[in-house]
Amino acid sequence: MPFDYAAYEEAFNAGDDDALVERYFTEDARFSGSSVDLRGREEIRAFLHQAHDGIRETMRPQVVTRSGTHVAAEIDTDFQATEDRPDFVFGPLARGELTTVKFFVTYELDPAGEKIAALRAATWKAGQGVSPAPTRITPTAAGRRAFLDYLISLSTANTERFPLFYADDIELTLPSVGVLRGPDAVAAFYRKMFQTVRENVTAHAVIIDKHGIALEATTRITAVVDAPDFPVGPLRQGESVENDYFIHYGLHDGRINRIDLAPRGELRGPFVAESA
Repeated sequence: MPFDYAAYEEAFNAGDDDALVERYFTEDARFSGSSVDLRGREEIRAFLHQAHDGIRETMRPQVVTRSGTHVAAEIDTDFQATEDRPDFVFGPLARGELTTVKFFVTYELDPAGEKIAALRAATWKAGQGVSPAPTRITPTAAGRRAFLDYLISLSTANTERFPLFYADDIELTLPSVGVLRGPDAVAAFYRKMFQTVRENVTAHAVIIDKHGIALEATTRITAVVDAPDFPVGPLRQGESVENDYFIHYGLHDGRINRIDLAPRGELRGPFVAESA
């Protein structure tokens, strides 16, 4: 099958490094960068596994050109930490933090024009000349990454970032609170809540189309200080409660305009969490 760069991008952003290498690289492919010179699928696969340990990488091609068996691309690449990475190659990242790096990559395809025989990459310093990381959620691998960006921004109490994913007419319905309308009202609610507790959302299943998102998730609320007035019940510092939910998000033009949730089972806890 002829090499399709759009399909390669989708496979890369799906996050399955093994499948990516098997499908798109020749057995003896060469992968070269400023600090690496790899030969063969096994070395490339091992490098990607290490690079993506605690990091979610999303490529966003800005310019792609092709001539015969040669492809060149300018790519803005987002790196978001899913756990603390103080040693990350482009600078330390705490969980939820994101940095964008511009890559310049050339691909040499095999004679059949089907797989990558050689990849050469160069970068600018992090943040230089890049476009903003997307905040629109679409039914693509990159769009799924944007939704996961939203979830981790919420889970790390980043009240500056997660409202960027909302439409101006967002409505959030919470069983214990009622309906919150508008990005400012939602952000204000969470900003106040985060003074006493943190919410961590673990996604188990996600379905996205252009109209909305269906999420099956577990949410864990952990008190960072004593929270005697927390709506679902008083919590002491360090205590947690958790529950399973079905959550539906309405989308309009890639922005969340409605959030409705229903618990799936009974509230668990309070218990002492391993970490806040």
